[in-house]
Amino acid sequence: MLEEEKEKPIAGLYWHCHHDVLMEWCYNYEERVEFIRARKPEKEVEERLRLFKKVKGKLATEIVEAVDKVIEARDNVKVIEIEGKYSTVKELGEAWDKYFEAWKKVDDMIEKHRDEIEALHSQECPNCSWNGKTLVF
Repeated sequence: MLEEEKEKPIAGLYWHCHHDVLMEWCYNYEERVEFIRARKPEKEVEERLRLFKKVKGKLATEIVEAVDKVIEARDNVKVIEIEGKYSTVKELGEAWDKYFEAWKKVDDMIEKHRDEIEALHSQECPNCSWNGKTLVF
């Protein structure tokens, strides 16, 4: 792997991937940056990009494990849906159900650990315009 590739975060947990979610999984950092630059109001772009950064600190094991289950479920959906490796539509629906159930678990774990996540956020995201519900531009 090239040294410059190691420095570019691609997938992971990020602060402020979207304006109204404090921390969430981002599948492709570069795509999100391109989307922000292309589709968000010009007056918001600089601030959004400044605050959109990978979570660096240690998170509760429950959160990490829940996120791993989402990734696993998403990979399963991709194999079934994109590669067409399913025998029935029901099987595809079940794969999507597992994916959404996995996200619910992540949401539950984030809520359970809200105080420690917010403390980590204050350390990693100084001078942030997050008001507890959204970024303020």
